[in-house]
Amino acid sequence: MKKALFFIICAILSASGSDVNSAKNSANDARISLVKSLYIKDTYFGDHKNALSASFRSVLMQDEASAGEGEVGCLDYDPIIGGQDVCDDAKYDFELGQRDTVVVTQTCPYGAQTIIYKLVRSGGDYKIDDIYDQDPSSGRAFSVKNQILNCLNQSKEHQ
Repeated sequence: MKKALFFIICAILSASGSDVNSAKNSANDARISLVKSLYIKDTYFGDHKNALSASFRSVLMQDEASAGEGEVGCLDYDPIIGGQDVCDDAKYDFELGQRDTVVVTQTCPYGAQTIIYKLVRSGGDYKIDDIYDQDPSSGRAFSVKNQILNCLNQSKEHQ
């Protein structure tokens, strides 16, 4: 009887543990899939506003509104590639980072760079709340959202 009870308890614990692992794997897959969706060929970062948090989307809209007709605002490059152009045969590796981040390594013949996506939960889904690109000269990561906000503030000061 004790053996049977032991096996029943083990089976229940095993089944409940796999539900937890399954939910965790599903959340991990959702985060990676969200970021991978940005890297579909021939798409522009601005086409993905529904993947962004309200906060990040608001900053981008402020930037667009501050630019004159036909002008480029503070964000004058594509943050998902960390530049204006990327090599034709870029290779991307996606991995989960710490605290709801996805780390993308973009590799081209001339070198590699790391792009980090900060995610937040919104209505049960993950949204991109910021992107951290690398400064080409120092290699340090910087917040795209803060870069835009700083630029907008400087523009207001010089008006």
